[in-house]
Amino acid sequence: MATVKKQSVTTKTAQTLAWNTIHIFGHGQSQFIGNGTNKKIANEKLSSIEPLINHLAGIQQKGTKISMDALHTVNIYNEMAIDFHPKPGKNKQQRFAWSDIDKKLVKKLSDDLTKKIASLPVPLTTKEQMKMMQNEVKTRNADMIKKISGPNKRTTIK
Repeated sequence: MATVKKQSVTTKTAQTLAWNTIHIFGHGQSQFIGNGTNKKIANEKLSSIEPLINHLAGIQQKGTKISMDALHTVNIYNEMAIDFHPKPGKNKQQRFAWSDIDKKLVKKLSDDLTKKIASLPVPLTTKEQMKMMQNEVKTRNADMIKKISGPNKRTTIK
């Protein structure tokens, strides 16, 4: 399986990302799934998509037209196969055996995606979110009490 080190933008430790499925959607996004990660990235940020689609077009079955314009979705199953699904009415879907694929192009896409994913913020855990919200509420309450009580009054919060 392909892996990459993910650098966290918080103080969390780096994690290794292994992927099992990559989806390239014709509506402009790609999705990386694997090792507890499920992230989407805009296709325009990935320069490695078009070379892979061009490669598939070069090895397509007779009667199939593979292109970015005809693309509904491409499903890449790590070390298994690639499925091309065209937009409705464009042509038929096609499965490419892993042995027929230029793996360097798939690796380049995987590396490109994992690099972009590593630059995304790491979401806070529920516990971290709750602690942050509690601190915000305490600060907001203290500010309101100061406004209400004025400079010469003392108010105790219980």
